[in-house]
Amino acid sequence: MTLAKIGSWLLAAALLSTLVGCSTSSRPALTSVTISAASSSVLVGSTLSFTAIGHFDDGSTQDLSSGAIWASSDPTKATINSSGVATGVFHGMTSITAICHSLPSNSIALTVNAVLQSIAISAGSPSVLVGSNTPAFVATGDFNDGSMQDLSSNVIWASSDPTKATINSSGV
Repeated sequence: MTLAKIGSWLLAAALLSTLVGCSTSSRPALTSVTISAASSSVLVGSTLSFTAIGHFDDGSTQDLSSGAIWASSDPTKATINSSGVATGVFHGMTSITAICHSLPSNSIALTVNAVLQSIAISAGSPSVLVGSNTPAFVATGDFNDGSMQDLSSNVIWASSDPTKATINSSGV
């Protein structure tokens, strides 16, 4: 093979590689990462999916959710897996963030709400004299995250037989 033929062959190979996408030009640079979710709250025991969108210097965007490193500021409130799916653990607040190619995302405040399972009513005294008041009844809520809360001021008190006893809005 002559030197001229080798040179022609190299030139043809270089042109062909440029045409089929093997150019040596650089790829767009990632400039920022934005995360989002359909809601800013999740129930204890439920899940919520987050999305990480990368913004590049050429104006393009790309979904980077599966390659992001996800984090919850308080995993005792909500955890988040490598796919960007958060799970509510205990009522309260946490912040969700992602890191893509060493760039941190914005932070999203996530409220975790517990679900009321039952209400227990207790009284200071099981009986009352006619015309007198008993200590107030207490309504205690039991939630699906194991927490309990005094709901006395949030319930509507009623007597099953108001001709025998009445109860006011304060549980007395």
